[in-house]
Amino acid sequence: VSLAGLLFLCWSSFFFPDLTGAGLALTASKVFFHTKDGKHTFYPCIFTFAMKGIVSYCHYIVVFSIVFLSLGTVSQTVDRNYLCNELIWGSYVSYPWENTEKMTNTIALDNLVKRSSQIVHWYGNWDDGTGDFVSTNNNQRLWLKWSENFTSLGNSNRIPLITWQPWASPYSKTNNAYPMDKVAAGAFDDYIKKAAGGLKAYGKLVYLRPIHEFDGDWYPWGNQNTSPADFIAAWKRIKGIFASTGANNVKFVWCPNHANSQSVDQTKYFPGDDFIDFACIDVYSEKPSVSFADSVGKNANPPYPYQRITQVSNKPIIIAEFGVKPGAAGSSPSRSDWYKQMALDLPTKLPRIKAIVQFNKYDYSLTGDTVTANAVASYFGNCDSVSPTSNAQSSTLKTSSTAQVSTQKTSAKTSAKTSSTVKTSTTASKPITSSKTSSTSAKRSSSSVSQAGKSKTSLLEETNVAITRETTIESQTTFIQEASSPQNGFFGLRSSTTMKTVSALVSVSCILLELAF
Repeated sequence: VSLAGLLFLCWSSFFFPDLTGAGLALTASKVFFHTKDGKHTFYPCIFTFAMKGIVSYCHYIVVFSIVFLSLGTVSQTVDRNYLCNELIWGSYVSYPWENTEKMTNTIALDNLVKRSSQIVHWYGNWDDGTGDFVSTNNNQRLWLKWSENFTSLGNSNRIPLITWQPWASPYSKTNNAYPMDKVAAGAFDDYIKKAAGGLKAYGKLVYLRPIHEFDGDWYPWGNQNTSPADFIAAWKRIKGIFASTGANNVKFVWCPNHANSQSVDQTKYFPGDDFIDFACIDVYSEKPSVSFADSVGKNANPPYPYQRITQVSNKPIIIAEFGVKPGAAGSSPSRSDWYKQMALDLPTKLPRIKAIVQFNKYDYSLTGDTVTANAVASYFGNCDSVSPTSNAQSSTLKTSSTAQVSTQKTSAKTSAKTSSTVKTSTTASKPITSSKTSSTSAKRSSSSVSQAGKSKTSLLEETNVAITRETTIESQTTFIQEASSPQNGFFGLRSSTTMKTVSALVSVSCILLELAF
């Protein structure tokens, strides 16, 4: 009876891990089912046998812990097919005028991480000529030309992501030269129409990220000066002007930051899926011990921005800015560990994210950190050898040659794989720090990728950039359920052959420990 009871307790406690209850039951079995001279005996020294049972219970806890930890480690393998063929990689390395016409800094980062930047990100301000897309010699027109005319790791096609900032000199959060209530009222329509006409004349796919990180208070258009109603009205007016101008090659990226000190709910500023092409988050971790998933989850302020955004929007998400600062020397986890965990979490915990854009400046830069750069290359780079395979959980990115964005000049109808296709773009996220300088903020921009519908979608060809994607977005539960549901380890193997085998081994181990004791 004792052995049968132990076998049952080991099995039930493994599948129903209320170990406290199992321990109490185990103690009871030690007291009431102890056998001596072939007879069941209830010893008066109950305390003695209770202690013996508790000590044995500790043995089981050790066994369970070892098995659970090993299962968690074994099940966490990087999905290289997803990272190479279904996730778009981009970068912000410097201001375009630092890059020069040859885009040497972008190519240097691409070579470092062994991945060509499919999205090239930069910033432009409304007042200084960097936000005007009309003149042939305009900065923005030059940068658009440079971004499309260079080759990196065999890829010569990419998507520009322009963070479009309603900002004027001096660049500080107090200089609110373009108030959102006045933008909404039409005070700057002429300027916006001019910019829309310039990008329409450019004619190729552009991801535009206006008024980014509106939930923070470090820009003049932030929450300290702009109500959700004024922001939404201004956004809709800008989007409407671009639509009426016929600038259909411009895809709008709506992009809050992952955190703000006032706990402002980013979704209060959401204009609706009809007025955006991509959702976006800027995400920064101040230390490697805070994972990327936690930075868009429980550690954000307010918590769980990814989950809240996916509840109000069906659009795919771009991470327009991301990075992690180095930890203390010799500390664990390291920056390399942070990127590995990100690679593990993106396809399992964050499937709506379809593009990520490395912010390669300041403490977040990979340049000079060879160890971390090599780790990034092993997870996100060296993609030429990774052949695309179908993946029912997320989406399949198909291109004409390798896993990179490829040049094609066929029509959008030819490239579409499904009858219902939607044009979209994605956005990214950025860190919240108290030391945002005006020169840094004035030059930042974001990127976008493809848009997903409620079931399957494919990204249509836009000019010379063609990406075809089929996406399956599974129905979402509440964000708390999604945030708390385990993705790896023994929970995911509960009904599998592996779990049954491990269960039997643990049961045998429990019995052997009992007999040995």
